[in-house]
Amino acid sequence: MQVEQEGYTADRRNPLSNRTFYRDTTRAANVYADRYRADGNLADAALMNKIASQPGATWLVGPSPDDPSGARDIAAVERTSREAAAQGTVPIYQLYALPGRDACAAYSKGGFQTEADYLAWLEKILGTLHTDAVINIEADSIAQTINSTCMSAAQAASRYALLRKVASRLHNAPHVLAAYLDAGHPDWISDPQALVSPLQKSGIEYVRGVVVNVSFFADTTTVTTWSQQLVGMLGGNKGVLIDTSRNGKGILQASGDARWCNPAGRGLGPRPTTIVADASIDAYFWGKNSGESDGNCAGNPPAGVFVPALALELARGTVE
Repeated sequence: MQVEQEGYTADRRNPLSNRTFYRDTTRAANVYADRYRADGNLADAALMNKIASQPGATWLVGPSPDDPSGARDIAAVERTSREAAAQGTVPIYQLYALPGRDACAAYSKGGFQTEADYLAWLEKILGTLHTDAVINIEADSIAQTINSTCMSAAQAASRYALLRKVASRLHNAPHVLAAYLDAGHPDWISDPQALVSPLQKSGIEYVRGVVVNVSFFADTTTVTTWSQQLVGMLGGNKGVLIDTSRNGKGILQASGDARWCNPAGRGLGPRPTTIVADASIDAYFWGKNSGESDGNCAGNPPAGVFVPALALELARGTVE
């Protein structure tokens, strides 16, 4: 497919071209924007609306103590995919429930206990889709296996095998418009060559490409260059999704957890769009639900808890 936009012409073969991403109006940012507006706090309402007005990913996180089967995820897919079908938009689903999830930091540890339970949950998700959707496969799952003490070689091999099963299952599955394997980001794996073999073991040939910078802060220019190097090493026919939800000011120059866990002074990045004048970049999207905590570092609440102050700080830091 030839795409021409502002002087840019390239053979993109992008399945997301001219599609609009789904926006879930029940998210916490939307609730707070409405609350601030109703209270007459128009300044904070306008700030929160910078997040609420944009589409984002729906995270499917598997079991919890009060939901051991992950039934909430299936209900979320049922609702959001029906709404997206009615709107003619494309929902983005972020899988985040594989066994041994978040093996390094452990702020988001969890997931299913067994591969069989995980794959059964995936089948329910696929069976509940009512419209074309993008599916991102397991944030951080491959990067955690590289140059890390988080996982043994045997555990890494088992993870690659499971990811390969997922990628193979998503290949040509009904309503899966495109699927992407998570490849981390350049601040974690600086040499993209280190990701080539793990991605190949994880079934990269079955999916559209890679998703990068999920929930992280690497600036768009840096992550674009790095990801294009990566897909070039993979053969050059793969696409890239870049999470720009919090990368407007790049990475905080700090060490340890402070570099990535609710860092101060960050900003929203480029808005979600499928019109990107860089070869191989399928889209910018907002993967992180901006305002949700990264974990209980430095007195913050557990991962996934929405903190209005964090959302407002990101909105204030937006580089327009």
